[in-house]
Amino acid sequence: MFGFRRKRLDGAAIERISAFIDRVFIDEEQQEQQPAEAAAPVSYGAEESFSATTFYDVAGSAPSTFDFGMPAPSMPAPSMGAPAGASHSAARMNAAPMPNASLAAWLDQLDESFSTTLLALIDRKGMTDAQVYKRAHMSRQLFSRIRSDADYRPAKKTVLALAIALELNVEETRSLLERAGFALSRANKRDVIVEYFITQGTYDIFAVNEALYEFDQPLL
Repeated sequence: MFGFRRKRLDGAAIERISAFIDRVFIDEEQQEQQPAEAAAPVSYGAEESFSATTFYDVAGSAPSTFDFGMPAPSMPAPSMGAPAGASHSAARMNAAPMPNASLAAWLDQLDESFSTTLLALIDRKGMTDAQVYKRAHMSRQLFSRIRSDADYRPAKKTVLALAIALELNVEETRSLLERAGFALSRANKRDVIVEYFITQGTYDIFAVNEALYEFDQPLL
C-alpha cells in the first residue's frame, strides 16, 4: 500500500467498530483458555450498521459519505464459463464444482497457487487487472510480480487488500487467505476490523485503512 490518503471517521463510526471488536476479538489469554474452540458466529443486525457514516478528508475537501447501512451483497452462483472478454487462461478453471456452487466452494476445490487463483477470481468477477490493483491501492509492479510468478507468496496485508478490491465476502476472503498460507483470525485486531467492513459491504480501501489507523493497527 502506498500514499495513504486519510479520511477521518466520525465518532459514531469509531464507536461501532469498537463495539464490534469488543464482541468478537479473542485476546491471547482467551486463546490459551480455549485453544480448540472455534470462534462463535456473530450476528450482524441492524444495530451494527452505520447509517450514512461520514468520512472527512484531512486535506479539507468536502466530506465523503459511505452507506454502511447496506447489508453485505449476496453472491450469485457463478456461471461455469469464463465471462466475455476474459483475459486469463480458461485452463485455470478446470477444477469446476457443481453449477450452483458458491464462489467460496469453487475456491476450495481449486487446487492452484495463490497467483493462479487470483487471476481466475478476477475473470469470474468480470474485472480487469488494472481495476483490481487500483482498488487495492497496490502498485502495478507488485501486481505484475504476483501475476507473473506462480510461486509468489504475498504478504497477508496484500491478500486482504485484494479481498477488498474484489469485494469478497468473509467466507471467500478466508479461502483466498488460505491459498497464501494465512487465516482470518479473531485474535488479530486488524483482521477483525477488515472483517467488519466486509460484513457491512463497504469495500473502500481508504475507509478501511482509516479505521485501522484509528485503532493503531498496520495498514493494508
